Amino acid sequence: MASAFAARVFEVFEREHRTEVDEIQGTGLGMSICKSIVDLMGGTIECRSSLNKGTEFIINVDLKLLEEDKLDIVMATDGNEHSMRTMVDLYSKRVLLVEDMAVNRKIATMQLTGLGLTVDQAENGREALEILQNSEPGFYDAVLTDIQMPVMNGYEAAEAIRNTDREDLKNIPIIAMTANAFSEDIRRAHKSGMNAHVAKPIDMVILENTLRDVLAEKLKEEKKADEKI
Repeated sequence: MASAFAARVFEVFEREHRTEVDEIQGTGLGMSICKSIVDLMGGTIECRSSLNKGTEFIINVDLKLLEEDKLDIVMATDGNEHSMRTMVDLYSKRVLLVEDMAVNRKIATMQLTGLGLTVDQAENGREALEILQNSEPGFYDAVLTDIQMPVMNGYEAAEAIRNTDREDLKNIPIIAMTANAFSEDIRRAHKSGMNAHVAKPIDMVILENTLRDVLAEKLKEEKKADEKI
């Protein structure tokens, strides 16, 4: 790309107009999303480019070294050490999928059941809240929700779930699955009470790891609570 365009490549909806790339489909959002993620991590990203020569992206992020005793390594019954993430048995978990688009619900349900999960569905946040409140305590292990929905959106649903008088719902893992992927969207998801955010289109490896992480964290908190008793 030309150096002049490289200076604004991170702006929303920006695309370079050249004959050789004009027929390639795109929205001009990819690099702005990348910058939002890097910004959220407290890092920097810059672009250096010369037309017909090459482009270089430089990302700087400060990452803390994890101490060995904080790796959440546990001893399994087979005598081997495993991370808490790998110890989560998805085949024993039931999740509530909240999505207003029927085709998206169908695809997501197929993908999630492919991981071994049992999946129930809700078409909006209000329906999801009612299903959760009418369920037995601990019946659901996690909630996977879209954000932009009629009746009650994902943010409102998460806040309502956290404000119920049931302890299991106050602590149930809630994951946003949404195309709203800018840093402010991620911050708002956490502020509303969600545990994690996965951007659409969904990468199932990322979603599975995210789900395992939030379930492992919940398991760790429950383990700490039991030790205090």
